[in-house]
Amino acid sequence: MMSSFSLKKELVASTKIVLIFTFIGFAIDFAVYRLFFSKQALYYPIYILFVIFMIMSLCIVAVLNVIRSKNIDYVGYTYLMITFIKMIIAYVFLKPILNNSIENQSFDKSNFFLIFIYFLIIETLLTIRILNNKH
Repeated sequence: MMSSFSLKKELVASTKIVLIFTFIGFAIDFAVYRLFFSKQALYYPIYILFVIFMIMSLCIVAVLNVIRSKNIDYVGYTYLMITFIKMIIAYVFLKPILNNSIENQSFDKSNFFLIFIYFLIIETLLTIRILNNKH
């Protein structure tokens, strides 16, 4: 069992990592859009996608830290279950983009998938970090 203090410390550290990488990813994505694809219309603004995925990542990290404090053996299973739920939620947001009939929408579709994968990588690395920290 983790102490309440170390749970809070781990949660704060994980939150900082998610926030830092969110801002870095947003800055890069926004710059690429402005420089190369600014004439393409987006179904969702870039900042909305980053906010949605950031909130989901923060929730995932919080749940995983709470599960770790109770029983570290269930962290991996919980991560798989929550990631599956996240994929369903992401599909709900993706469906209108896929159904949109506007031409030259390649950036919009690619951008959504890249943001999804970007946050999935962050969550996976944080989950590995939680699993390797067995205090």
